[in-house]
Amino acid sequence: MFFVFLQTTFFVLFKVRAFYFRLYELVTLNLVNYCNNAALSIYEQKKYKRNTDAQGLYSTKDDVEILNVDNFKREVYGNQRALLIEFYNSWCGFCQRFAPSWKALATDVKDWSDVVGIGALDCYNEENYPLCRDFEVMTYPTLRYFHENYQEGPGNFGKNIKAGSDVNEHRQKLLQVIIEEQNEGRGKMYPDMLPYTYPDDSKLFESASENVKYVFLIIQQPTDFIGQDVIMDLHRIKDIVVKYTFNNNTDLVKSFKADLFPALYVMERGNTLQLLNSGSATRESYKVFIHNYLLPKNINVPVDNKNKSIFTGKWLDAPIQNISAVMQERELENLMEKVRKMGDVVFQMDLETALRYSLKREVSRVKEISGEKLNALKSYLNVLSKYFPFGKFGHYFLSEINEYVSNNPTVKGADIFRMVKEAESEERQVFSLSTAVAGL
Repeated sequence: MFFVFLQTTFFVLFKVRAFYFRLYELVTLNLVNYCNNAALSIYEQKKYKRNTDAQGLYSTKDDVEILNVDNFKREVYGNQRALLIEFYNSWCGFCQRFAPSWKALATDVKDWSDVVGIGALDCYNEENYPLCRDFEVMTYPTLRYFHENYQEGPGNFGKNIKAGSDVNEHRQKLLQVIIEEQNEGRGKMYPDMLPYTYPDDSKLFESASENVKYVFLIIQQPTDFIGQDVIMDLHRIKDIVVKYTFNNNTDLVKSFKADLFPALYVMERGNTLQLLNSGSATRESYKVFIHNYLLPKNINVPVDNKNKSIFTGKWLDAPIQNISAVMQERELENLMEKVRKMGDVVFQMDLETALRYSLKREVSRVKEISGEKLNALKSYLNVLSKYFPFGKFGHYFLSEINEYVSNNPTVKGADIFRMVKEAESEERQVFSLSTAVAGL
């Protein structure tokens, strides 16, 4: 009967769009994931949940700012700095692959944290879940940029940002957003990130404050980000300003007689322009050149701390962190042996956990369900009612949800969440005691 249930679910959901096809994927994939936990006692499941839910894929040892329902509004709304936030699910394979490069980005741009932070919010955490639903987070991981002084309001969900393939591309995507923000009149807490467009060096000090003694100018290819990187890396040093221009600024390039790019120039206030280096092509080397130039002048420019290594590979190539790995990290090796011994045995508890996950985590994360999506949900619930191996009270529960969905032209995800949450109480006798106590 169980296989008939899976086959019928696949047949129904395959006909609709990806929105609800994900329900079938989660029912089947979570059965596989949870099969390996079938041997865990109620106490062990609760202990594992406490250890993993609190921090998700990130910990206080990382430079990622961990957001939750308690601090999200305080950090995002009305703040003087911006935030780039990853909305993720700690059980999502893509999120597990993505985490190392997100940690790497947070470490890589740690010196930028006074003007833009790198954060993460775990949508798997039950307390955070309504927040993810309200922000209409539909896929994991989802990246959103929230500019400074962001205000709460209808449709204010932040700017969607496409992830890069590695930490360097993540950083470049962020730089592009910062430049877009300044072009739109925001981002005034950032240093000037727009390219220098004048045909000569006469305007280099034009917008600089009186305390600025040196301006560094980087000439680069239009596809390079060295200048933007160095500007952000050194923006806290008050005695200098870093600018960049492109080598298609023909008049300026000719006046400088520059022919090898990127090229680094410096101008001391009241003096003439001086070439420091040409041809070096890394962000780190340019900071070293600036450091060495300013050191005799008693201006300290910090160079990169190489003591903390970061993940620089393609995040899609990173290994998925499985349950066993998480348990090892949380020092729960004593549970792993039980997991391995059980193999792929499927228990009633596993089926119920997968069912609850599909309704409580996937369906309920959508604010409002109507039209084709609602028809797909009705078909899904009909399959569950017909084939799911529930007892009497379990079928009462499915009938209750079916009646609500059938009698309303628009279904609210929050209502589905509430109905499942109420059904989890021991008094209702809907789910096996172990699944109800363990929580999801």
